[in-house]
Amino acid sequence: MSLKSRPGRCWACGKAHLAVGDPVEHIVESALGGSLTTDRFAGSCNRELGRRVDQPFLRDFLVSVSRARHGIRDPRRPHRPPPNPRHRAKTAEGQPVVFDWRDGGIFLPPHVYEDEERVVVLAETEEEARIAAETKIARMRRGGQEFEPGPTVPREKPGGPTEARMALSLSSTIRARVAAKIALGAFSLVLPEDWLDTAAAKLLQSWLWDKSPKTADGGTIFASPQKVPDPMDKFCRPPEHLLFFLPGDQAHANFGIALFGEEFMVVSTGPLDHPAPKTAWCLDPIAHTHQETSFSELVMRARQAYAAEFAQASQ
Repeated sequence: MSLKSRPGRCWACGKAHLAVGDPVEHIVESALGGSLTTDRFAGSCNRELGRRVDQPFLRDFLVSVSRARHGIRDPRRPHRPPPNPRHRAKTAEGQPVVFDWRDGGIFLPPHVYEDEERVVVLAETEEEARIAAETKIARMRRGGQEFEPGPTVPREKPGGPTEARMALSLSSTIRARVAAKIALGAFSLVLPEDWLDTAAAKLLQSWLWDKSPKTADGGTIFASPQKVPDPMDKFCRPPEHLLFFLPGDQAHANFGIALFGEEFMVVSTGPLDHPAPKTAWCLDPIAHTHQETSFSELVMRARQAYAAEFAQASQ
């Protein structure tokens, strides 16, 4: 890659180190179907944000479930389906089960144990039993043990509704970083470069790089997942991503992010020192396309959705 500099500053860090040949930055990670890009992120920041922001977010529980449920593929690997998130849990009786989020089912995982001279496999199907037994026996033989497969015992799925509990973790720091990265990328498309000298820009940049991002008043960021609020949920057509400036004055500018048309994040920038743009973007993660629009057109969407609901209820 050429190191020859090109005009301008990097919106991720504020430094003037853009170079000819820097790759474009996907404002919403391309594996999530994001096709909107900016060329105002330096290559070194692009790579580092991929490591510390994009990749951890792709491993997030809710993100992986949404990708699997909507079938959102990575355009760099179009023939590979999105990862199928499976999570282990236990019923109230202690029975281990597996939630398969792509298929929406609950499965009993194979159980393998040693019975003196045999390996006994409890599984739902012959195929599951064969794979589990072969894996177990191969591991034992590597350790110098010789065993032959024992019987396959059919297992019954729990009848009726099943309640199970599982432990999951969600990172508020990663969500804060994602919100800051998306906002800075979108701002780079519509705001002048001198905005990078504002306190709002420096705050969002600190969310990307500081070990423990803080709010403007020094408080801890708690960026928990939340549902798109009413009436903004009428803007959304899942699983598209929406990026839009919320109406406000120069002292209170907010930027809304709706991922998959379901999960909402809002970035409060404080003073923009510029009129808030009216630009919005709709990203189709299935077709890997995007369309520039406006907040007023999103409002029209909502009105049309309300009208359609009213007409259907009146029939």
